Amino acid sequence: MGLGTSKPSCGITRRSLLNVENAAEIVKSCSRNRLAYIWGILLVVTAALLVGYFNTRQYSDEEFPRKNFYVPFYICLVPLVFGIIYTAGSWNSEDIQWKAEELEFSLSGMPKKEYLQYRIGDDRANKSFLGTATSAGILAGTNILGPTIRADR
Repeated sequence: MGLGTSKPSCGITRRSLLNVENAAEIVKSCSRNRLAYIWGILLVVTAALLVGYFNTRQYSDEEFPRKNFYVPFYICLVPLVFGIIYTAGSWNSEDIQWKAEELEFSLSGMPKKEYLQYRIGDDRANKSFLGTATSAGILAGTNILGPTIRADR
């Protein structure tokens, strides 16, 4: 499967689908594809945890410190609960983001090419700000924590 999704239509940005007549179906299809991928990973993790649980269930809680690891049953349910929460939020979020993008494009009054250039510039500005803020935070953190890390007195 590689680094991307298996559908070629899901490899492009959502904004590129503006003014495409079946764009909503493409967005929903990509969302279902992403959810299937996430559920596949979560099921593999759950299966591995269940194997760990069945291999270590004979240990009691008193024996746990002497053993290498112990998997309680409730840990096996964590990936499934995460998947349910992620799925519930993803369906609604994907639809809202697509409708917001369509509304913003229609209200801008720009042609598609100009709108995409505008949004690309806006995204670059946000990422540039985050990169600058991160590097400033790291520098400030090393200046503040430097004496503590070096054990200066």
